[in-house]
Amino acid sequence: MPESPSPKSRRRRKISNGNSINQVETDNNITSSKVPNIIHDKMTTAEKEPNTDFKYKCVVLAVALRLLAYFYLTGFFETCPQLVTPWNSFKRFKEGIFLHESGTVDDVYDGDMFHVILDLFTAFFIDEFVRNYVSMRAGANADCADVMSRKMGNIAFAGYLLNPMTIGSWTVLNYLIFSVIALGIAAQLNVYHLVLLAVIILNFKNRLPAVLMTIFFIIGSLFAVNFLLVENPLRLFHTTIGFFLTVPDLSPNVGIFWYFFAQVFEHYRLLFLFAFQFNVLIHIAPLSITLRKNPYVLAVSLLMFIAIFSSYPSYAETALYLPYIAAFTDMHKYIRHGLVLGSTLVATVVLTPIMWRIWVETGTGNANFFFAITWVFNLAQIFILADFVGAYLRFNLIQNCEQENAEEKIESIRLVTASLI
Repeated sequence: MPESPSPKSRRRRKISNGNSINQVETDNNITSSKVPNIIHDKMTTAEKEPNTDFKYKCVVLAVALRLLAYFYLTGFFETCPQLVTPWNSFKRFKEGIFLHESGTVDDVYDGDMFHVILDLFTAFFIDEFVRNYVSMRAGANADCADVMSRKMGNIAFAGYLLNPMTIGSWTVLNYLIFSVIALGIAAQLNVYHLVLLAVIILNFKNRLPAVLMTIFFIIGSLFAVNFLLVENPLRLFHTTIGFFLTVPDLSPNVGIFWYFFAQVFEHYRLLFLFAFQFNVLIHIAPLSITLRKNPYVLAVSLLMFIAIFSSYPSYAETALYLPYIAAFTDMHKYIRHGLVLGSTLVATVVLTPIMWRIWVETGTGNANFFFAITWVFNLAQIFILADFVGAYLRFNLIQNCEQENAEEKIESIRLVTASLI
């Protein structure tokens, strides 16, 4: 009979078997840990390549569309008041330079042609804005944040470059398209951009003095250079900032100033001018207090105010803030009227040139035709602003309250303008 193993040999065999099992498990763990890393590296490389290719394709397509529009649609776009205003007309810019070089006027700011100075432009700020916000909201999940920020950044990038409003503004060389995010320089193109100082104050509390000094130094330096280049600095101020604030030229545009001041009595003009211009300023404090925890939302909201209540607005201002909405992926499900408002914007963009033609070219209508469609366009933007802020408040409420209480409190968030829809 075979001898039964002794207790010591059985104990040694169990130990050896346990060691071999542990070794196998360790090898499996090492192998399994390597596989995800390899897969993650391959996925990261594969994700970066399509991301770069996508941007290249967007840039090529955007350039092609702009070239086609420039060669075949320039004459049409230059007559569109929704793209060209007295404040941003490149044609007036060239005429002012021609009159100065021909000796007709001593100062380029004489007359009613020359109002602003060209600035730098980059569409990549929108992409970076969206990426930073999505990454911040994703928090600890770095992989998800990277993928989502890249995806939404691409949407915003393409949404800006391929937006028909942007293409039309570039075709007529509307230089308000250049004022994107550099606040110190943008203040010369539109003084309303100074309201974005509220975002700077909230976002750079620790370095606020240095940041504000830098911004005001840039603004002061640019104005000082321009004051030195012209013979009459007071005329420079009057034909730039003064022109924007006093609204002397009532050429039709997509804003609300021109029609109202064409109808108002002259002795009431100053009163309503102050009321209209202060309309932007009075919203800064309540918006900043309400949105103080999220400077990103505040910045986009203020850009909407600038686009709506500017003295000489065009599609360039609207095309600027629309791509930023792509950043707020966590708020999209709380936007209630996105389809209706988006369809309204598209409809107004299509109908505006038709109403202009009916009024000016064929003469079968009057100014009310064009003003009615621009009024709908501005109402749609106001509702977009209300819905956007309301979505943030609903999202913030759910984040801070228990689920059962949040659903009840959400109904209390009803902005008057949004409820009108």
